[in-house]
Amino acid sequence: MQSRRAELFYWAAILFSNTLGTALGDFLAGDSGLGFGGGALLIGGALAVVVALYYFTSISRVLLFWLAFVLTRPFGATFGDLLTKPVERSGLGFGTQGS
Repeated sequence: MQSRRAELFYWAAILFSNTLGTALGDFLAGDSGLGFGGGALLIGGALAVVVALYYFTSISRVLLFWLAFVLTRPFGATFGDLLTKPVERSGLGFGTQGS
């Protein structure tokens, strides 16, 4: 059974992860000095910590799910930029279209 509270929480999480997650990924890649690779490694490391917490602690699985859910957006933004941005901008230069 769905409740208004659960639905509001879900949409708040979507809004938070999409808006602030992308902004965090951009900040890590640009303004923090980490670059695309460093930002992806940092967020990937945070995701690895969430996975470790899942397997080795009794922290709420719901909380861990939402932490992982929110972290996937900045990870996708930084890792995607790492793959697609030109080498001179610290990317790998694969581009956004296949040849």
